Amino acid sequence: MRILAVQLKIGSRDLNLNTYRYHIEDIFRRSQPGDFLIFPEETGLPMSLGHVIDKFGIEIDETADGGEFPKSSDAGTFRSIFLSVGEETRNSFLSFFSEMSRKYQVYALACGNIPEETETPRIYNTAYVFDTMGNVVFKQRKVYLTDLERNIGIDSGSMDDVRPFQLEGIKFGIAISLDAFMPDYISRLYESRVILQPDANDVKWNSFLENGRWQPEEWMDSSYYIAQRIPGVDYAVNPMMIGGFMGINFEGESAIIKKAMGTDERLSYVGNVPTTGFQDMIAPEGFDPHEFQRREDLVGLDLKLPEGVISVDIR
Repeated sequence: MRILAVQLKIGSRDLNLNTYRYHIEDIFRRSQPGDFLIFPEETGLPMSLGHVIDKFGIEIDETADGGEFPKSSDAGTFRSIFLSVGEETRNSFLSFFSEMSRKYQVYALACGNIPEETETPRIYNTAYVFDTMGNVVFKQRKVYLTDLERNIGIDSGSMDDVRPFQLEGIKFGIAISLDAFMPDYISRLYESRVILQPDANDVKWNSFLENGRWQPEEWMDSSYYIAQRIPGVDYAVNPMMIGGFMGINFEGESAIIKKAMGTDERLSYVGNVPTTGFQDMIAPEGFDPHEFQRREDLVGLDLKLPEGVISVDIR
């Protein structure tokens, strides 16, 4: 099985539902039957917002940033608006990725903040896995939420639901973004051979965090750490969302990580020392991941992060 990590670049044009569907299908066109496409976290966000825009007749300037994303004080409003288009969003998201998986005869993982039909309305950040016939064969809700997610009323999944799943004899585990940094979460995926970490990082990539750490250095505590420290894990796949709209911006470098060997090429995220254990990554334009760049030279730069796909064959 070939696994494809999709670094997806979004912009205000993707708030148009038809434009976004065409954008995503263009990614599917790069696949071959039997592939497993891993899309990043928040892949469903443009669809959700697109339905809100259509329902309320909001005008979006596709050449601009697209307005402002709700702040914490707007949480109740944001939640109620998204619940009001819950059925349309759910049906649109699931039917589209089902159609694409069936049409291109591939497996796919796609995440969305999708309202679910429950007795009490809930909006979970959920990763859905589609098989080659377009059926949803597994789903995993995100447990550990960011401040932004809590502020806009996203619900947390249950740790009791965290478990591996199997495709074509390979055991996979899903850890959406922050979940991949949490030992108690990852401990439930120890039987996995491949960890999938779909992500949408809304912190500037080439920056120091409030705790003093370099952002790409802290990132090593997720997929890279998992692949090196959990004996049964052969690969960790970390596709990143990049770009943005409505006052939010996503940055990062997608990577596929393996068990480190002395014969590996030495690669690194920007500002980190190149090391073994990276199968492949998508570096910012103009940067060579084999070379070390001083962090003080990187701070404040506007990184040009490209859309792209990297892959690995799992036997």
